[in-house]
Parts: sequence; structure tokens; C-alpha cells
Amino acid sequence: MLGAYLRADMIEKAMQTYEKMKAAGRAPNEFTMMILIRNLEKAGEKDLVEFVKRDCVEYLDSPKKFLEEVDRKYPKRRSVDLV
Repeated sequence: MLGAYLRADMIEKAMQTYEKMKAAGRAPNEFTMMILIRNLEKAGEKDLVEFVKRDCVEYLDSPKKFLEEVDRKYPKRRSVDLV
């Protein structure tokens, strides 16, 4: 569901759903975190990416290893501003 919201550029709705999930006691797993991080990066939402990455520390057993794996598998695309 989160991925669908993010692909439809409904970032606020995706983050509201994510927060509701956590509030209901549903801990996000690595798949959820990966979907959020990748799609928020694509959307240029740097602050939200950092927010989700901080959540990794709370919810994942090996957050550093997970984040390194995400960076290795899905390197950030560099943007070029054309004048």
C-alpha cells in the first residue's frame, strides 16, 4: 500500500499510513523500510528519507547492515541541473 501511494505521488498519505501502522503496534520490516527509502529518494524527499532511516535503528535488528545493503543494491541517482 505504501509503495502504491508513493508511486502515485501521494507522499503525505504514504507517511500518514506509515505512522498509523507504527501507532497500531505494527513494526515495519526491512521490505517496508526499503520501499519507503527508495521511493522517497526518487521523489527527492531527503528529510523524510532521513526520518525513515532513523526509524531503522528502532525497528530493525541490524540497521547499519540493512542501510549499507540498500545503498549497495540501489545506488542514489545523481541529478544534473540543465540550464
